[in-house]
Amino acid sequence: MYVEELEARIDKLANEIKELQHQKCATQRQLNALRDPVERLPLEISSEIFLQCPFEHDGLGQMGQSKPQMAPLLLLQICRAWTNIASYTPALWARVHMDRPRANILQVWLQRARNHALAVSLRRTLSLDLALVLRRHSEQLTNLYLRLAECNMTHLISDDASWPGLRTFRIGLQFDDEYDKYHRGRLPLAPLRALLCRSESHRIGFGGSLDMGRQ
Repeated sequence: MYVEELEARIDKLANEIKELQHQKCATQRQLNALRDPVERLPLEISSEIFLQCPFEHDGLGQMGQSKPQMAPLLLLQICRAWTNIASYTPALWARVHMDRPRANILQVWLQRARNHALAVSLRRTLSLDLALVLRRHSEQLTNLYLRLAECNMTHLISDDASWPGLRTFRIGLQFDDEYDKYHRGRLPLAPLRALLCRSESHRIGFGGSLDMGRQ
């Protein structure tokens, strides 16, 4: 038997294995649906059950995580029925914390929240693309928490973003050793590690211990 014939046979068997794996997954999903009592509940009840799923805590309280092993993304991975329930439960997507956020993921997340008031927490970066997503949803945002290594707030300033419902706005500048080594001597206020400004409806903070709101 020639090597080419063996390779062709291996390819054929590999394709058959792949097809069997697809069939197994489809059958498993069907079995999960038959066994799953959640699918037989009215959407209002199953959605309320999903909303009781524990979330991680961040600067704005309990936040949905953009990690696949955390709710609400975890709920999308169980079966098709759970995916449908989670996708059509806007309140699940009304709060989000993202570490190293990506604009396309944030956009889909906030779209799923539909008309709900939004609480958003972002860490490490605020690119122009991310700022554009926030500006598109500025009328829904009530809480915004930015904890960043570098921050260009001009990205958030625009005539098309009025932020009428914003009640809490926190900004934290997060410095690590690598950042300090690179920027040492370039910051005119290098010793400053905290600045917190408060008003009745807005709170703007730069991480650390100095509290200007008490001065």
